[in-house]
Amino acid sequence: MKQPMNLTVKTLLLVVWGLLYAGLGFAQGNSSFLVVTDQFPPYSYLHKGQLTGVAVDIVSELIHRTGYPGKIVVRPWERVLKHAGEQQKMLFPFTRRPYREKHYKWIGPILDDRFVVSVPASDTKIYQAMADVRTLRIGVVRSTPTEARLRALEFPHIQPVSAETLNAKKLIMGQRIDAWYSSWLIMKHTIRITGLDERKIRIAVNDVNVQMYIGASLGIPDETVHRWQHHLDDMHADGTYARILKKNSIEWNEPLRLSHP
Repeated sequence: MKQPMNLTVKTLLLVVWGLLYAGLGFAQGNSSFLVVTDQFPPYSYLHKGQLTGVAVDIVSELIHRTGYPGKIVVRPWERVLKHAGEQQKMLFPFTRRPYREKHYKWIGPILDDRFVVSVPASDTKIYQAMADVRTLRIGVVRSTPTEARLRALEFPHIQPVSAETLNAKKLIMGQRIDAWYSSWLIMKHTIRITGLDERKIRIAVNDVNVQMYIGASLGIPDETVHRWQHHLDDMHADGTYARILKKNSIEWNEPLRLSHP
């Protein structure tokens, strides 16, 4: 009779420890959600099989500081947003726009950027506002905030594609689009990695400043969101954030080549 009794005691102890561990994980709020990104160079992208980018560096430091036990997961953005309610997630880099505001809890900002319209350098017309480029065929990446903004403005000639490199090549080669609408950092990076001549395009309109955040599912506890925000604030205070920007060659004092050719 002793052996069954010992087995029973061991089983009960395992169950108790399991419940305590699960309770601790729930209280920390760290093991009940995924941290997800997609390939958005230069924010986040795969290079030689390794996930890299300025947003990845920032979030990786946050993961280290908060003690989150998992790794960053790379998944197609369209699929993630379509099934956003199926599992608790932290999404980054996530543009904070009015149509998203009530659907997420927000940590950040983790990055500042701006939406701009570029045209071929051979286009010598002066554009002063978005209304001036309304009649142009504008390349944009589908299912992104840039596409959403153009559709909200009811632009009639939006040309969605799957990747920014396609827009860069089409614009510079004069194929099927008259302008390219994206963020300034994305344009810079795209031109660099494709080896295209940046002198062949210019910034025609500086549209709106945007901020990138981590968008947390509403089911993630407030205390978890606050803890991540606290550690992000600490990164600013101790200089870590500035060092990450410098490492990724992001400086905001370089001039934009605006409207005048």
